[in-house]
Amino acid sequence: MPGLAMLYSTQGPQPPKDESKDPIKPTEDELKAKDDAAAQLEKERKDWPLPEGWTYLTEDEMTVLAEFGKNERLPQWMRDDFAHNLESMRVTGAPKELGEMLADRKPGDMTIVEIGKFLRVMSKMANRLAEYETAKELREHGHEDAVKQAGRKESSQDGEQDKKSEQGQKKKKDGKTGDGSGGKDGADAGSPFAKKWFFGRFSTGDLIMAGIMDGFNTSEQIVVLAGTNRADVLDSALTRPGRFDRHIYIDRPTMKGRQDIFKVHLKKIVTNEDLEHLIGRLSTLTPGFSGADIANVVNESALAAARVNAQSVELIHFEQAIERVIGGLERKSLVLKPEEKRTVAYHEAGHAICGWFFEHADPLLKVSIIPRGKGALGYAQYLPAGDAYLMTVQQLMDRMAMTLGGRVSEELHFPTVTTGASDDFRKVSQMARKMVTEWGMSDKVGPLHFSEDPNQLQKPFSELTAQAIDAEVRSIVDKAYAQCRDLLSSRRTEIGLVAEELLKKEMLTRDDMVRLLGKRPFEDHQDFEKYFGGGSKSAPPPPPAEEAGSPPPEQPSPAFRKVDEAER
Repeated sequence: MPGLAMLYSTQGPQPPKDESKDPIKPTEDELKAKDDAAAQLEKERKDWPLPEGWTYLTEDEMTVLAEFGKNERLPQWMRDDFAHNLESMRVTGAPKELGEMLADRKPGDMTIVEIGKFLRVMSKMANRLAEYETAKELREHGHEDAVKQAGRKESSQDGEQDKKSEQGQKKKKDGKTGDGSGGKDGADAGSPFAKKWFFGRFSTGDLIMAGIMDGFNTSEQIVVLAGTNRADVLDSALTRPGRFDRHIYIDRPTMKGRQDIFKVHLKKIVTNEDLEHLIGRLSTLTPGFSGADIANVVNESALAAARVNAQSVELIHFEQAIERVIGGLERKSLVLKPEEKRTVAYHEAGHAICGWFFEHADPLLKVSIIPRGKGALGYAQYLPAGDAYLMTVQQLMDRMAMTLGGRVSEELHFPTVTTGASDDFRKVSQMARKMVTEWGMSDKVGPLHFSEDPNQLQKPFSELTAQAIDAEVRSIVDKAYAQCRDLLSSRRTEIGLVAEELLKKEMLTRDDMVRLLGKRPFEDHQDFEKYFGGGSKSAPPPPPAEEAGSPPPEQPSPAFRKVDEAER
């Protein structure tokens, strides 16, 4: 009826449909193409089985991942490459932890932590994606068997790589070798394949720094600090202006620095020693120690006092701690045969005599034939002349001659020699080679510098120069050996006195050496005279043996100061 709306019952006929709103049905060709694509994807996935810990992403996760790839904090080249990678990931899959990240669905507001985690996960995928690109090229050229073999091999390698990455970050490759890290070795640097290959060359730290630091703007007021012991292997992209462009070199503390560090750590323990004299003595005893080494010394001294339930930490406990940090733990369980012990005694006596009668050798503090650490059967502690920064040729020659004293003493007093001087030879050879190749102390080679780079395949000098270097190193070592043998040949009696006393007491101090040999014929440096005054009056008693399973003291040692008692 005109002007009236027609009403329809729920049980009656339905209203007419608007044909214009119906979805367009795919044609048969489109359905066939979709089925063919699914079949091809399934076939390729069979050739590329998932490694352990990997999975296929859902369509929703792929959509979110695409949004992640548009984040402005990521490097531009990485954003440009994302679309191509997404299609490849349908075949290769992705680590499961990537799916966990996508579950948070924060594509537009990634934090620094999320960026770092995201880049770390993507770095795992770089090699597999690059191998897949290679396989596609092989397939285009008809190498189907090679494609299958590459896929299965890569899946196995990725599984092993994931296991290793859980235990620790893989060592970074140098990037300056013949393959180059600039991304232009055999591939166009602008291609997706080259970028993924280049991406895989970075360590996780490089990727995080590149992603985080490129994403900062001047309004965020964020300063990034980082520390490393191997600045020489960092990629130049990290140290260029705009990134880590301010470098602060923190060297080991000087004498004054060690004194200040000891003042801080000594507040945590109980000691009745004169603090000013104690700090000066300990600082003199520990040249080259880092702040962590000093903290370890103070902690070890308190433990040594606690083992004997001492009321306070005494000087002997500090010296035992320094010996332990330098030479390792005494191995009371290692029992040497009488002839071995005698050989060690004469070996260490040879070192001690050289240190006593060579002017530029370091002053001797104590010598022991008690085994320490992993392989040392004897131990001698010398005190360098303060914080020395320069050394002369004669100082180096005296040190090398002193280092060879153990082997020469064995030659003079026994019918055969032993393997005990192996580490001495290593030190002497290293020092002599540096004199020739780095310090310009060879007349034949001249003032040249040849650094040794283990990653360098070819030496930076000719074969003729190499022969000259070897000859000069041999000549320097021979001179040091002759210097040592001349001294010890004329001091056989003194070697015997020191060795026999060592066999009786197992450890001799500087005062024992003065009693046996007389005063050292050279002046000691100022700090030595100030804080040692000629040495300890007698050899300190050895620390108690640390037997495995021995019961601890019934009460905590008073040597440990409570936190609330420490000076703030």
